[in-house]
Amino acid sequence: MNKYGFVIIFFTFLTSCHRDAYPGSKFAIPAAIRDLISCYKTGDTLIFKSSTNLIDSFVISAIDSVTINEKPLFMTPRNSKSISVYYKQIPEDKWQESWIETPHGGKAQKKSRDGTLISVVKYPDDETTEYYVNFRKFHCSKNDLPGLNRDTIGVNGLKITNYYKIQHCAINPQSPTGIKACFSTMGRGLVAFETNDSITWSRQN
Repeated sequence: MNKYGFVIIFFTFLTSCHRDAYPGSKFAIPAAIRDLISCYKTGDTLIFKSSTNLIDSFVISAIDSVTINEKPLFMTPRNSKSISVYYKQIPEDKWQESWIETPHGGKAQKKSRDGTLISVVKYPDDETTEYYVNFRKFHCSKNDLPGLNRDTIGVNGLKITNYYKIQHCAINPQSPTGIKACFSTMGRGLVAFETNDSITWSRQN
């Protein structure tokens, strides 16, 4: 093989490696899950009042979207599209996520970031979608589509219609003040939640 043939083969290999592995349509997030996340904007404020007249406020601090779409090679991460909504409590944040990282040969360092309200991940290889809801001490991870409830209910004086009810996914019993269910609507996102001790919270804005 002459050098020109080698150059052509090498160039073809490089260009093939940089082509997208999947078309954009494979990353489309189902409407039912998109409803849980599309209503939030950075800077949105969520103010809740409890049935015992307590107030708790949060702000949407960031929204990130990351797409991995590469031809499979050695050690290539799984292709996916992820969207995450981050929040922090105001005026004092009690729900910031923190962890310890120890670089190779270095000292342990404390890392932190705002809490993750909800994350959605779409995998194009098998077209599955997972969503993760994390709010205060509420955690739930699912890959089945949430069902839209079309009836009207009242939660702490707030009338809710066309809502998603997401139950806590923990197997073990939670603390009395832990959240057992969150209620979200298409246009407003999280609008209410209920704790294990039957205290209900409703959104005021």
